[in-house]
Amino acid sequence: TQTLGDRMVLALHDGNLTAAWTNLFATTRLVTAWQTEPIEISELIRFGNTALAYNTTWQAFQTNGWSDEQLARLQKEWESVDLFTNLPETAAFKRAREVALCQQDRQEFLEFRPTYKLFLIGSLQSPRDMWYGLLSLQSERDYLRHGMYEDQTDLLLFYHDRELELRRALQAPNWAVMRRLPGVTNLSRLQTKHSSRIQAALNLHEIGLRFQRRGSSFLARAAEAEAERRILITAIALERYRGEYGSYPDTLAKLAPEFLKAVPADFMDGYPLRYRLANEGHFSLYSVGLNCADDGGKFPTRPKGAQDWQAGPGNAHLLGTDILWPLPD
Repeated sequence: TQTLGDRMVLALHDGNLTAAWTNLFATTRLVTAWQTEPIEISELIRFGNTALAYNTTWQAFQTNGWSDEQLARLQKEWESVDLFTNLPETAAFKRAREVALCQQDRQEFLEFRPTYKLFLIGSLQSPRDMWYGLLSLQSERDYLRHGMYEDQTDLLLFYHDRELELRRALQAPNWAVMRRLPGVTNLSRLQTKHSSRIQAALNLHEIGLRFQRRGSSFLARAAEAEAERRILITAIALERYRGEYGSYPDTLAKLAPEFLKAVPADFMDGYPLRYRLANEGHFSLYSVGLNCADDGGKFPTRPKGAQDWQAGPGNAHLLGTDILWPLPD
């Protein structure tokens, strides 16, 4: 997605609007046309692609070479996508996956388990480890006979509850309501009754996902992507309005019904997206972001001590600031 965005900018630099459009539309379709698997990492990649497409589209609009037909097609793409539809299925998939891992772990032990005969032979070679090895072998057998089934039951119940939490959260009209619901920002963590490889695998998997979530919750990443989607739709409609009337409107209400059926509300707080005209024919357009506080469209700045970080619309989560459709430098 990043490569397509870079190629779009290069094509604009070279004056090749046809190639720029192809790359812009391909970037968009990596979000709008991708039928994701019911896996959290796939959804997180899609949210990341949304931020990249958001930035690429802003770059694309620094030229005035787009026809209304192209802009309308782009707008239709973003209007057609639902970023929330498949999210509850990620919990259902986790439930099935973790139980399958339990069964796989049991099967592997049964196929390759050490016998007491082999254990005794090994113990003769190292008597010091005989007692601890015997306890370990017995503990593993007891876990496979009893503990693993308890863990499977806990896994099924845990992810069933997480799926219900997701479904309830997605009925919320906006992030301000959603973030107060259980399991949205205060993430539940499964702690199995037994110390096992299953618990270690769960911990490792969660560490990887937290890295991909960039410190936010799964639903917070979804909310950011939805806010960006709504800003994109509005920004495209603004460009279409300017193409028709020669300047941007003084209010977003003037976009409807000619360019929008209705002006999208800010997903973060349910109020209209913040919009105002600026100097030299520009405008500012933004969402209040995850903190649901209007910071006046302040552009996110580099956090103290941050390395390899670029200020941009896709990084507003780092400071909890507004999500901007930024002004040109």
